[in-house]
Amino acid sequence: MKLTEAKLKQLIKEVVMEAKYSDRDSHNRYVDAESHIGQKMFFHTDRTTRKAVKNGMIGTYEITSTGSPSKTSWKTNAAIIDDATFYVAESAAQRTAATGHRTVHAGVVGTVSKDNASEEWTLSPDEKKGPWKMQDLSHKPNFSKGDSEIEYRPDVGFFYLKGQPKKRINKADKVYFQATEANNYVITAINPS
Repeated sequence: MKLTEAKLKQLIKEVVMEAKYSDRDSHNRYVDAESHIGQKMFFHTDRTTRKAVKNGMIGTYEITSTGSPSKTSWKTNAAIIDDATFYVAESAAQRTAATGHRTVHAGVVGTVSKDNASEEWTLSPDEKKGPWKMQDLSHKPNFSKGDSEIEYRPDVGFFYLKGQPKKRINKADKVYFQATEANNYVITAINPS
């Protein structure tokens, strides 16, 4: 089967809808990350929206002039973030680990990437196929399946490479942060260090 340019454009139009899931309502502040390209934001897991089974399971905060998170802004299900820094409020992480009561204390600070609007970086809602729909990124330098997935747990107290809780990650050139349709969070990174 030959894929014509018209068919390819139609396919792209169908899949570029980011990761907004049609089987659920959206939070009233839900927007696609593409609408905020160039803004520096703090991204975090929004477990309240996830528990309500709504679109918008990733919350954002604006960043103050001192670099700390400020007021709640918009919500989304997926974002590509440039020049990312992994942020943890250590005392809040320790309280969460001790009590089990979750608060917003960890996330990713960075700039909403122009790649959110790029066909090459089209996002996939299917976590089994990886974060990038219709793309095999094995040709991308430093981006291979699995070894650049990032995790966070309050009892560890920092972000780390998946399966390596002693390998602290502080930053990455590019981060893909997704809330999947199965209500899981996936963070992958290019050049984590």
